[in-house]
Amino acid sequence: MIVRLLLLFWLGAAIGSFGHALSWRLRHSYSLVKGRSMCERCQHQLGAIDLVPIISWLLLRGRCRYCRGAIALRHPVVEAGVGVLAVLSYLSYHWLAR
Repeated sequence: MIVRLLLLFWLGAAIGSFGHALSWRLRHSYSLVKGRSMCERCQHQLGAIDLVPIISWLLLRGRCRYCRGAIALRHPVVEAGVGVLAVLSYLSYHWLAR
């Protein structure tokens, strides 16, 4: 059960990360289908290791790997929030289905 909840949390965090990146692209008039994720400050393309929800922010101590500029706390907060919502929705569904 714990492994399932952790996987759901991670999946929710990944969805939150994607949604947050999507909203950033819409606000700044970037293409939704072309281009890769980049640092908001230096515009450097991010590697796969930089895109792991929550963990990469923690490992990089909230800074860009390339320009060392601060990455806003809202990024891991949104990711964790959507992860928690995914777990809570799963738990409430199973509680209501009984």
